[in-house]
Amino acid sequence: MNARVLGGGGGGGDGETTVVLAHGYGGSSHIWDDVAPALAKTFRVVVFDWSFSGDVVVDDDDDAAAVSEDISCSYFGFADELVAMMDELALTAVVFVGHSMAGMIGCIASVARPELFRHLVLVGASPRYINDDGDGYVGGFERGEVDAMLAAIEADFAAWAPLVSPEGPYLTAPMEFVRVMEAILLDH
Repeated sequence: MNARVLGGGGGGGDGETTVVLAHGYGGSSHIWDDVAPALAKTFRVVVFDWSFSGDVVVDDDDDAAAVSEDISCSYFGFADELVAMMDELALTAVVFVGHSMAGMIGCIASVARPELFRHLVLVGASPRYINDDGDGYVGGFERGEVDAMLAAIEADFAAWAPLVSPEGPYLTAPMEFVRVMEAILLDH
């Protein structure tokens, strides 16, 4: 999962609080590049890549590093993957920040292993992303929109990615996110 541990605090925090930053579908750990260094001044920060991200380096000679097809197709499998990484790094009572589907993966993992999590911060997470007129559920997307997005990603990820990348006023968002996280975590 290419886990990287950054910082350790020292900038006013306790240095013992670990913040785990998890990217969503279509992303990689690099979505946190503007946030992680600033958080690492106050907290120990872990960033990683999910097996589905395409950024995971797998050593075919190492069975332990091989990515299972079963894990690649299941939120519960991804939750197991997260727990295994946290166990490997000996993490407990972390602040887990999950973007999009990673938020739901973190929720599943926290139910399975609550001692690993102190707080969950869900950024744009939803238990179900597709609208369902039958039961009135609004997830935000129609089935055709999701199918089109997945087809665009599969056809040409490099062309798709800039279409959903933040620009303009969103450029200040990373530092605002860091400010809010520090305020919340240092006050508790």
